[in-house]
Amino acid sequence: MTFAYGAGGLTLVADRGLHGLPPAASSAADIRVYVDARPSWPVPNTPYYSSPSLEVTRATDGYAFAFADGASFWIDRAGETIWMTFATTIEDACTYLAGPVLSFAFRLRGEFSLHASAIVAGNRAVAFAGSHAAGKSTTAAALGRRGYAVLTDDILRLTPCGSGWQAHAFGSVLRLWPDGETIVFGTSGRLERLSPYWDKRALAIGADGVPAAPPSLPLAGIAFLVADECAQRIALAPLSPADALIRLAQNSSAAHLLDAAGRHREFTQIAAIAAGVPCVEITRPADQPTSASIDEWLVTLEAWIRTLAPRNGAPA
Repeated sequence: MTFAYGAGGLTLVADRGLHGLPPAASSAADIRVYVDARPSWPVPNTPYYSSPSLEVTRATDGYAFAFADGASFWIDRAGETIWMTFATTIEDACTYLAGPVLSFAFRLRGEFSLHASAIVAGNRAVAFAGSHAAGKSTTAAALGRRGYAVLTDDILRLTPCGSGWQAHAFGSVLRLWPDGETIVFGTSGRLERLSPYWDKRALAIGADGVPAAPPSLPLAGIAFLVADECAQRIALAPLSPADALIRLAQNSSAAHLLDAAGRHREFTQIAAIAAGVPCVEITRPADQPTSASIDEWLVTLEAWIRTLAPRNGAPA
């Protein structure tokens, strides 16, 4: 028996049920996943990347990801096949799968993905990128509660389309820290944990008043979210193409795992995005957004969003 899931506009087919990805209508696999299985090719043994939580090694046939909690993944060099094992729960393993693992698989396929959430305004997508704790998921969830359909959380796969870029839906949940849940709902404890071992909460896209988006939409703009300890107020400023290119490079997904050829390809991609997609930086004091300040944050963003997308079809 096989299970088909949508993954950023691609179809992922697994031999076991997974978590965090929506079902796909088609079973024609772009990427195959084998659970509780290892590849037949030799175990990668060349050090490639190391951090306290992750060790990546590589070999002729592909890459191996070993996470600190015992979850392991192997990805072939084409980004078409993934094998996975885990020491805790499949929910934990799927959190990695629907995050850094699939993001790197996209990059191996020559595609671009941004560390960002995205919502729908009118008939186009608007992305929110930024570093850890910048408020990407909280912003998307709060706008979702205001009626904006949510396209993705954490990973945004972008593909060239005519003279612009197409944004693809990814994942079935928004991942919120408990304080983010409090900001969005006014209280914590309403949402379930992503897994027993993760403190992040799962807000299902398409539930709890958060509409789900179509599979893909043209990208209208990107807001880079910044929490600044020196900032006294919320401020929004347009970015030049040169500044936008730098922000895109800083926030591209799995960029730290790219080789020289991948970096060269990425530079071409982000240069095209920076030249053709309006980008802004929105800065807030580091202790915001909070339940008291989220309205000002959202009003500032919505004012900018209205300059990008037709009002028809967007929430009032």
